[in-house]
Amino acid sequence: MRIIIRLVKALCCALAIIASFFLGRSGAMSSQHLHVLRTPLIIRSSDAVPGILPTGTTLEYVERFSEGFDRYRVYVNVERRTLPLSEAPKRNYVSPVAAVDDDSAHAVLDSGQLRELLRSLRVRKDDLERLVDTYDE
Repeated sequence: MRIIIRLVKALCCALAIIASFFLGRSGAMSSQHLHVLRTPLIIRSSDAVPGILPTGTTLEYVERFSEGFDRYRVYVNVERRTLPLSEAPKRNYVSPVAAVDDDSAHAVLDSGQLRELLRSLRVRKDDLERLVDTYDE
């Protein structure tokens, strides 16, 4: 009788593992909705200098919120350096950045923030001079 109980328990465990595998895969196999940027997208957070997602960046649609915004994921491959990791302070902790709409993009960066952004991108003064020389209004 003990052997039968052990066999039933083992069979139940095996079925649970197989079911969880297939249930997990069904979520991963669902269709993704993607958007590929056709123009650069300015992004900002509350405590940092604004940044830019370049043209061609793929955004994966996550969900629409009743507050009037959509959430997307961006995946970044970081090569030749390891970023320090820490535990998230709570489950599913997310601190998203916000995209800046095209109409207010010019008002997002003051001269100090623009300077910091250009420095972070390692843009040199001669690069800017060449850009200004070839800029058409």
